[in-house]
Amino acid sequence: MENSVSIRDKNFVGVGKFLFDTTNVEWNIPHLHFLVDKTESGVFEATNLEFGLVASGETQESATQRLAGLIHFHIVSVMTDGHGYKEFIETVNSNAMDEYWTVYRVIDFSLGEKGKDLSHEIEKRITRAIQKMFNQQVKDIIIQKAGKRADEILKEYEDLTTFKLASVEYTEIEGAA
Repeated sequence: MENSVSIRDKNFVGVGKFLFDTTNVEWNIPHLHFLVDKTESGVFEATNLEFGLVASGETQESATQRLAGLIHFHIVSVMTDGHGYKEFIETVNSNAMDEYWTVYRVIDFSLGEKGKDLSHEIEKRITRAIQKMFNQQVKDIIIQKAGKRADEILKEYEDLTTFKLASVEYTEIEGAA
């Protein structure tokens, strides 16, 4: 059995999940869950529980935005240059993030007991920022892969939405930040 990534010395301040809109592709990505912790130095780290990806930022929002960008890049890379969906299944079929999952479930149920709603203002801000970043990432990939045809392909891309963030749900743990 694999060792789980330790949560020792973590000060969790938020919990959330991403939902990606994959209506224009033949596969789907389930909700992806994450925890945000505040380090001793004051930096925030957002950790994805399914893939074990981590991003940091000066604010909870920036750490979350960077994590979404990292996840987006990871998904696109695996589906275009990796082993496809099989690679996702192999990754999520590990025990590496078990300690994080335990904390996530406890926080999620504790918030549910209090009836605490998600912060819709933070959700909208994060969603807009992430979508803008995704659009740029896709453009960068097109330019890299298309070479001389990039301008023509980018024009077509502007008319399409193939892979975007549908929503972000995030709850700050009261008094933790």
